[in-house]
Amino acid sequence: MEDNPATRLKKIMLDTSRFSNDSTRRVWAHYFKLEETDTTQIVRRLLMIIDLFREVQQLIRWHRSEAEAEIIFKPLVSFEALILPSNIDVSFRTLNQSHIRQQIDLCESIISERELLPEKIDKIDRDELSSDIENLITKVKESDIRDELKEEIIEKLRAIQRALSDYDITGNKGLRQSAEGLFGTIIANFNELQTTSIASFLWTFSWNVLNKAAIVTTIYDQGQKLISEASRLLGF
Repeated sequence: MEDNPATRLKKIMLDTSRFSNDSTRRVWAHYFKLEETDTTQIVRRLLMIIDLFREVQQLIRWHRSEAEAEIIFKPLVSFEALILPSNIDVSFRTLNQSHIRQQIDLCESIISERELLPEKIDKIDRDELSSDIENLITKVKESDIRDELKEEIIEKLRAIQRALSDYDITGNKGLRQSAEGLFGTIIANFNELQTTSIASFLWTFSWNVLNKAAIVTTIYDQGQKLISEASRLLGF
C-alpha cells in the first residue's frame, strides 16, 4: 500500500467525524490517546495535522488549476477549523462524512495518479525499528564516543522514534526527515566515528531506515560520491 498523505488525512477526518456535542479538546485527547490536560502534546499533534492538511492542499494545487483546486478543497476547509490549536476549547462541530469522503477520495486519487509515492511501512516493521532504536541507544551510551556527540546521536535516534510514533500523521516524510538528521550527524562526524565500535551499527541502522522510507534513489542522486567516501573511511 502506498503512503499517500491524502489517505492519512482522510483517516483522521473520518475517524473524528463521528464525534459530536463534545469539546474539541476532549475529542483530540481521545483520538491521540492523551490526557485532556496534556495541552502541549495535543497541540503538537494538531500542528502536525495542519502540516499534513497543507501538504495535501499544495499537492492538489500542483496538479490542478488554482480554480479547480479551490473547488476541490473548499468543502474540506471546515475540517481546518477543527485542527487549529486556537479552537481547542470550543465545541467540536460534526462534519458531513459523505461530503468529506467524496472530496478527500478525489484528492487521494489525484495524488496517487500524479505522484511517485513510497510504500507504507507496516506496524510490525515500525515496532521493530523502535525496538532497534532502544538497543542502539544502549550501545551509544556504552560506547567511548565523547559525551556531546553521544547526546546528539541519542537525540537524533529519539527523533526517529517520535516519527515512528507519529507515523499515522506524518508518514514516510516524517520518518525520512528524522532519519536524515541521524545520517547527517554520521557524515559530519565520520572522522571521529570511524575509530569507534558503534560506527557500523549507526551506519547500518540509518541506511536501513532511509531504505524503508523509500528515498534510496534520492540519496544516490544527491550524494552518492559522499556516501561512498564515507563508507570507505568508516571501513564498511
